[in-house]
Amino acid sequence: MPLRCDIKSAYIQPPEVGLTFQESLAISSSPFTLHGAPMQTPPQSLTGLSEFRRKPNAYSNFAMKDLYFDKRNYYEVFLDSENILEGNSATTLRYEGTSFTLSFGAVHRGIWDSKQAQLSFLFSNNGKHYFHICLPIQYTEQKEKVNPFMKAWFTSSIPSGFTMNDVFSFSSDSSKFTMYAYCLDLNKGRSTSTYTVCYFDTPVFITKQMLPKWFADDPLLQKDTPIPDEMNAGVQRIRRNTFDQIFNFMLRGTVQKWVADTADPYLVSDEIYFKANPVQRDVKPLYVQVPTKELSGRTKAMEGFTGNISTRPIKCYPINLQTQVAADGTIQVDSNGKLVPLEEAQQSSLIKNIENVSADTFVNSLRYWLLFIILFIVAAILLVGIVFFIFRSSSTIKSVIVDATTVGSTAAGASLIIPTIQTILQSSKTADEKIQDIQLMLAENKTMP
Repeated sequence: MPLRCDIKSAYIQPPEVGLTFQESLAISSSPFTLHGAPMQTPPQSLTGLSEFRRKPNAYSNFAMKDLYFDKRNYYEVFLDSENILEGNSATTLRYEGTSFTLSFGAVHRGIWDSKQAQLSFLFSNNGKHYFHICLPIQYTEQKEKVNPFMKAWFTSSIPSGFTMNDVFSFSSDSSKFTMYAYCLDLNKGRSTSTYTVCYFDTPVFITKQMLPKWFADDPLLQKDTPIPDEMNAGVQRIRRNTFDQIFNFMLRGTVQKWVADTADPYLVSDEIYFKANPVQRDVKPLYVQVPTKELSGRTKAMEGFTGNISTRPIKCYPINLQTQVAADGTIQVDSNGKLVPLEEAQQSSLIKNIENVSADTFVNSLRYWLLFIILFIVAAILLVGIVFFIFRSSSTIKSVIVDATTVGSTAAGASLIIPTIQTILQSSKTADEKIQDIQLMLAENKTMP
């Protein structure tokens, strides 16, 4: 069923029935499919982000828009953005026949429940449709319960075959979530997009020992840092803690700050979308409970290794992780079963690639030359045929002219022959038929006394 908007709203509000998961009403198959891109390195927080703020003494006459939006009216503020993850176009999601790509991920203050921090991933389809996965973050002392994605992000260590789907590697065998389909008005009501919220009841677990400092100092992300003035903007940073703030910042250009009827080219929108109160009754919840492995694609964090496997026996030698093991965990062995150093393996691979490219180039060149020779021969045959036809036609015409001259050498013959030839030439017959008629007429006249 294609995504469409029936009931539009400026806010995303929880349902009237509450957020408690109704297991008795749950369906047993996931309405969406996540295809997480393989990740060779741990998830990395965004750094070096900044945004603009308007100066207190900026030009204020909006009628003069060129002067009002002059860049000199703004100053730059830098962000503490360790809680934001960059998007990845290789990570895709499929829902209701529509494909989405990952726009960003973030740890943020709870959207409807401020008593817990949450992990969100926003997927987008060209700004027309949005799909929002929201998971609660909870603490545990049991290391085996720790979510592999959160561990990879906070400790910079990843298991083999690690992908974005590992965010669904929950400690429980089944996963519970509720889906809500909204139609959200954006840009002060100037555009409307479908906005699907996938609100998980199943949490991702972390330990307090693995928390980075920014998270340990503010576990619920409730501290709002004041905006520094222009003088202190270079030393004081701000953090965007709410999902609304992160959404507006990451979608600058799509979601904009409006001044009257004009979009400000520098400022970030300050719209609020998620509101815990009041509740709404138009959007009905869809409860889903599925096996965890259906979402994650594996039953344990270390399953799903995608490296190369050799069926040849390998002799046991000490392994040097730096010189003999590639970044994806693969190793190479020679024909004797000995480990090959990475540098040699890479050089060998490069030589093979060059040889393959050279062979392909030679075959392509040979193919082009053969085609050229064949076309040349065909063209030559056609040219000879055309010349032969022209020569034959010229000879026949000359013969006809000679015969006509011989027959018409007398005055009587000329008076008979010339009109007849003119009549034949003016007929609608083909050239060959005209020549045959003239030859026949001349032959008959040669037998005349």
